[in-house]
Amino acid sequence: MQKIRLIVVIFILGLTASGCVTAKIHYMPVKTFSASYDNVWHATMLYLDKQTEPILTADKNKGIISTDWVNLKRLFKVKRYRYDIHIKKLGENKIQVGVISPQQSYSMGDWEPMLPQEKRARHIFRAIRKKLKSVYRAKRKESTKISTNNFKGVSPR
Repeated sequence: MQKIRLIVVIFILGLTASGCVTAKIHYMPVKTFSASYDNVWHATMLYLDKQTEPILTADKNKGIISTDWVNLKRLFKVKRYRYDIHIKKLGENKIQVGVISPQQSYSMGDWEPMLPQEKRARHIFRAIRKKLKSVYRAKRKESTKISTNNFKGVSPR
């Protein structure tokens, strides 16, 4: 009886060591921005529009944006990816953005899942940060303008 248990344990360990039984762990890269919800939403939508990503759903109230699959054709490989973006309000001017970008590769007549790439999320975070900086600069420039409404001209000496 103990020999059978030992054989079963060795068999299971052999399967896990050879990679036959593996678990793919997915997590969502997250970034927090100090900006208004509307500005972060707008910056995200601008990025997706600029990249010509086909948007399936964009629910601003729920903070969810989902895109359709985008195919990448290489010489001998075909891959595809999509985005699931979650925008969540943490507080006044504290917005959290999470990006999941699942990938698949075409092999033997079927799409097989691949691990998502974090670099796609970093591209979105960088684009949001860049857009928010330009909005902040424009607001700051607007607020530092000197009002000329009450300007009477140069005073005579």
